[in-house]
Amino acid sequence: MKKIRDGALIHLILLGLLCLGLVAACQKKDQETIQPPVVTLILDGRERHFQTSVETVGELLAEAGVELGDLDQMQPAAYTAITDGLTITIVRVRHETDTVEQTIPFEEQIVHDATLSPDESRILEAGQNGLEQLIYRIVYHDGVEVERVQVRRVTLQEPSPRQVMVGARDTITPVPITGTVAYLAGNQEVGYNAWIMRGSSGSQRRLTFDGSLDTRVFALSPGGEHLLFTRHISETHLNSLWLLDTSLADAEPVDLGQANVLWANWSPDGQTIAYSTGKATLSAPGWEANNDLWTTELNDRLHLVRRRQIVEPSSGGAYGWWGASFAWSPNKRYIAYAQADSIGVIRMHDGQRTELRRFAPFLTYSHWVWVPELSWAPDSRFLTSVIHGPSTTGESPEQSPIFDVWVLDIERPLAIKQVNEAGMWAAPAWSPASTGDAEQRYDSQIAFGRAKSPYDSSNSSYDLYVMDRDGSNLRRIYPAEDQLGLKTPQVAWGPTGQQLITVHQNDLFLIDLSQDLIRRLTLDGHVQSSVWMP
Repeated sequence: MKKIRDGALIHLILLGLLCLGLVAACQKKDQETIQPPVVTLILDGRERHFQTSVETVGELLAEAGVELGDLDQMQPAAYTAITDGLTITIVRVRHETDTVEQTIPFEEQIVHDATLSPDESRILEAGQNGLEQLIYRIVYHDGVEVERVQVRRVTLQEPSPRQVMVGARDTITPVPITGTVAYLAGNQEVGYNAWIMRGSSGSQRRLTFDGSLDTRVFALSPGGEHLLFTRHISETHLNSLWLLDTSLADAEPVDLGQANVLWANWSPDGQTIAYSTGKATLSAPGWEANNDLWTTELNDRLHLVRRRQIVEPSSGGAYGWWGASFAWSPNKRYIAYAQADSIGVIRMHDGQRTELRRFAPFLTYSHWVWVPELSWAPDSRFLTSVIHGPSTTGESPEQSPIFDVWVLDIERPLAIKQVNEAGMWAAPAWSPASTGDAEQRYDSQIAFGRAKSPYDSSNSSYDLYVMDRDGSNLRRIYPAEDQLGLKTPQVAWGPTGQQLITVHQNDLFLIDLSQDLIRRLTLDGHVQSSVWMP
């Protein structure tokens, strides 16, 4: 019996040892089959392989001592779970600025002189190139340049144009003109004067001779009988407001006794003049706006009477020292205003102000301020203007190069973007209704400029486009593709709404949309702006 018990005991011991051996073997096999995942990290152009037991990509980077810069890009995201064979890619991103200087080629200005024959020419001024500074933002990925964007252009020295006088005697055929066209001609060296044409472009007549017009106010009365303008006559004042009878051959300008005028224009019925004032300063740009608004009337003795203040002076919001632009509504009930950061309307009978649109002001890095121009639809319900939009290339709101054409409804909170990236000088202008009552007719059009370089629209040239009031039927009308674009689009619509005048290379050109014709009206070579009244 004792031998049997000893044998059983030995058997149990051997069985236990066998079980222990089997357990150890299983554990060893499990350890051999379950290994930590292997991950590939691509960093600084090199591949590195890691065997890790951490759970996320972020934990792996911490374990590997990898620090990410604010601009660095990583795929996949830091919260991604670690799996065997995962590849993590990190792109080192760096931004730099690069400043280069380049020459601004001088332009050639043609001055046409009717006293010379067409085959004669004289050089008046030799041209001189200018100099500008271009600032670029450069983006590098792992040390390789992938993007270069121009963020600023600074003119260090303005170019001086080469002026050539050429004969203009009998070189253009007179063009019939409906109504009255007045235009401003001259330059900073010789000053600016007013001219007029009626019935035909061949009837051009100079209205002023002393070169004293300051270009700030230049407005024809609705019937074309009187020209309202400002002229610089004193070092102690910005300017003064003057009136001239355009029907008389040798009319003398009349001083209206109102100084320091930043904006003025006739009401649509010609019975009232609205104006805004400022004051002269020693610092650039030479004035400070009061951001006020007044109305006055003209009596039979050509004196301003019944002055009424519509808007009290104020700081005027962002860059308010520059001032605002204004526009009468065709029904005379409102004056629209535009400042550097907003557009709205002022109700004339009580001065109530309603803001229609707010936007970031544009940072010019200079002494000038961008303020949009305004134009009313014939029905006095809608406004069109350029609005400064948000950047699509990463700049701050104030540095955004985006300027779009919008239509705003003054009765409802409705705003429609009609043209993307048209440029800051697009200056959309609504035509009069072609026929019928302006309150009822809706067949008007909008003319506007479109920048050839929309991301540098302050320096770009522009093409002139026309579209229907709803943004349809968009078409390019001027200039031809092989010609230089417009510097700053300026449009004066004719009374029928089918003709318009624009300034190109300092001369007037008439565009007839109904006949698809373009006719040159002047050969002055110094035209700055124009107005057209029935």
